[in-house]
Amino acid sequence: ESGTQVVGFVSGAVDLVYRDGSGELVVVDYKTDLAETEEALTELAAAYRAQGTAYANALRGALGLERSPRFELWFLHAGRVLAP
Repeated sequence: ESGTQVVGFVSGAVDLVYRDGSGELVVVDYKTDLAETEEALTELAAAYRAQGTAYANALRGALGLERSPRFELWFLHAGRVLAP
């Protein structure tokens, strides 16, 4: 057979994209995980790093940006924002 075959895909939905005070685009993903310690939040942020990279790269490609936007995780229960 000739041609390229699809062997997988990634599906997801970005929760929010905004411009910060400097005009830089930021991709946000809301998280409802319950984390009771700073260490637990840090571990969760690390676990979501690949998801953030995929979202930021997708936005870069869709908008033809020179570089990928920053990614933030908004942990709603903890009231914390982390950029893994």
